[in-house]
Amino acid sequence: MKRLIIAKYIATAATVLSVIGIIFTVMNMASIGDYFVIAGVFLGMISYLFGGLLTALKMAGKIAVTGWFIIPIFPIDLMFLLCSFAFATNVFIFAPIIPINKAYKESMAAIG
Repeated sequence: MKRLIIAKYIATAATVLSVIGIIFTVMNMASIGDYFVIAGVFLGMISYLFGGLLTALKMAGKIAVTGWFIIPIFPIDLMFLLCSFAFATNVFIFAPIIPINKAYKESMAAIG
């Protein structure tokens, strides 16, 4: 339980750093923004080590399967599956608070 609480704090810091870095990059201060984004991604990977990596992969898989069923035409659905999985993975790299928070809520529900 304490691991997920630590992971939530680290994931919150990682998400904030990533968002600040993206804002700086949009404001044409890319050199500063790159450092913030790199620090955010690095902290996000550390938070996944504390817990929530399997939850993130499950969520990305569910998003990909949903994308697969949206367009039922054969060659296009495979491309849509891969694109939606890649998009979900990128979102979870830059905003790790989403799967970490879900993993925390699932563990709290399992405890009772």
